[in-house]
Amino acid sequence: MADVLIFDDDPALGDWAGEVLRSLGLSVEHYLSAAGAPQIVREARPRLIVLDIMMQGTDGLTVCRAVKADPATRHVKVMVVSSKSFHHEQERALRYGADAFLPKPLAPEEFSRCAARLLGMEPSAAPEFPLPPPAAVMMDQGLVVEAAGLWVLCDAGEGTAAWVSGQPAAPQDCWLLLSRYPEDAGALARTAAALLGRGCRLRLAGPETPEGDLQLLAPALAPGSAAGANPSPLLFPLKEGEFHLAAGVAAGVRYARYPGAVVSYRMDLQGRRVAYCPWHLWDLGAASRRDHEWGKFIDFFKGADLLVHGAAPGCGPWEAVVDLACEARVRRLVLLPVGEAGLAARAQSRASAKPAPLECPNLVPGARISL
Repeated sequence: MADVLIFDDDPALGDWAGEVLRSLGLSVEHYLSAAGAPQIVREARPRLIVLDIMMQGTDGLTVCRAVKADPATRHVKVMVVSSKSFHHEQERALRYGADAFLPKPLAPEEFSRCAARLLGMEPSAAPEFPLPPPAAVMMDQGLVVEAAGLWVLCDAGEGTAAWVSGQPAAPQDCWLLLSRYPEDAGALARTAAALLGRGCRLRLAGPETPEGDLQLLAPALAPGSAAGANPSPLLFPLKEGEFHLAAGVAAGVRYARYPGAVVSYRMDLQGRRVAYCPWHLWDLGAASRRDHEWGKFIDFFKGADLLVHGAAPGCGPWEAVVDLACEARVRRLVLLPVGEAGLAARAQSRASAKPAPLECPNLVPGARISL
């Protein structure tokens, strides 16, 4: 039987949490729901269970209370993890018998130390996880974020597959986040093939649609999966909200004002924030009207170290984007398409007249930005 049982409906969190726990010499099993969890714990007799609060069906706090109320399982250590990190949620978890509460996004060092402490392991047994500084690489039609053994590719236009193939090493885990579904998926398919060909575990996410566009797109991105040549990417149809990318990397999704199913993304990693919004129909009057979308995206972009925003025809005007970035206290703004003559200079000139400091660097595809 496993030493640790994880009950969390986020596959990515289960994967990395399992890796951290196995580095401590522990055996792990992951369940994507808490259905029947008290009985599973009674039969498996683990040393520790890790519970998310918000899951479909039975929630984590109900499981925690049931496990601690049962004489056969009350000795099992319970760690509650949740993005609902409000003080009263922590109090409820402890009142129901939890031995520890950790807020999401989880940091691997803190998670490792907490597990080791609950299980009475020596502090030295909890390994350190030095994290390389995150960076962003500008693509011709997208963005790549590199962080702690993880690649997050936002869309994948021409040149992205070549970039993937040209890297000296590839991480095990990669996400491909689609802002919308392209009419021609050729470049996307080449990028997916390059990632899968290098042994990456690929997760594909995009806006949830009634037609199931994500599911329809997936076979074209892994044509060899049926023959066993490459595994199929894991699919994550997304609604507006928050989700987890990896250890210490949280992401948010917001619908954009644009024809069709279009979303924008935000990533929080290692104390840095990156926002990606390639498609949005702004107008210069939005700021003065204080409409819902303006306030919504000020909150979404707030304090971002890097905002990558579309300024192509149909997204404009770019002046509204600069105003929005200044109001949201964004540190750096890159307008798409990257490298358009004079666009960065014009944006910088407008930003310089605002009270909030904003850098609008003039970049070319392939440029790497330290975050």
